[in-house]
Amino acid sequence: YMRSALDKLAGANVPIWLTEVDVAHSNQGIVIWGAWHPQGCWRMCLTDNNFKNLPAGDVVDNLISELRTHNVAATTDADGLHRAELFHGEYKITINHPSSNSSSVLSLTVDSASQKNNLLRVMV
Repeated sequence: YMRSALDKLAGANVPIWLTEVDVAHSNQGIVIWGAWHPQGCWRMCLTDNNFKNLPAGDVVDNLISELRTHNVAATTDADGLHRAELFHGEYKITINHPSSNSSSVLSLTVDSASQKNNLLRVMV
């Protein structure tokens, strides 16, 4: 359906930009058809025949890099709570208590088996 709608708009010479793409909780993922093809694949190939990035591959790599979070600091509210929305993946969480000079380290997996609105309680 989406391809058909885009083809109709293109036939009318309407400039099309696909930006700010979001997914619903029911979506399982996004599939990119065009990672590589030996005869080429117009503009969507991510790599050339030597597996070096093409411009589309650079865009995907930059997007993945932006989405991949390395270190993020957060502070709890007056009740000692912090709310975070996380992508699927493995997380290492370090909680520091400044008054007692102590810390705890936890590993957390977020995947399709994870329940929505999980509450992780940590005592430091």
